Amino acid sequence: MVRKLVRRQRRGQSGIEFLAITGIGMLLLLGVSFLLLSDSRTSRDKAEVQQADQIGSQIISQARIVQAQGRNSWVTVEAQVPKSVKAIYTVEDNTLVFEIITSSGQVSQPVFSIVPIVGWYYVGPRKYLYDPTSTTVGGGVMRFNVLSNGSSVVISHIVG
Repeated sequence: MVRKLVRRQRRGQSGIEFLAITGIGMLLLLGVSFLLLSDSRTSRDKAEVQQADQIGSQIISQARIVQAQGRNSWVTVEAQVPKSVKAIYTVEDNTLVFEIITSSGQVSQPVFSIVPIVGWYYVGPRKYLYDPTSTTVGGGVMRFNVLSNGSSVVISHIVG
């Protein structure tokens, strides 16, 4: 009788130990998964901000070239704009700004120009490269016309 009672206690203890070890393992797995997921979001956000910066640098580089070539010279820039880009506009006639939605909120990525640049559509102090009332930005290929008007470079989105 005493032996049966000891065997039951050992089985119960083994079951509790198994559950405790399994629970600790699940907590560790959950913690590691959370860290990897947040790290991948951060990496994706950084990549999209960097891609927007590269697009802006490409547009600004072409603006310098057409400004040097003189009035009425132009070039078309085609770029794959990330889905997270929500707005592209110019401010103060020397800054191209990309508004990007990241996992931590909205980020404004400025790209500075040494030549005067302006967007085509005026909405308050911002001069958009596209019509903000009818065009959505991000998540596809966009074509931009970069045109020198002599005193500045006008950048506009080509629809179609």
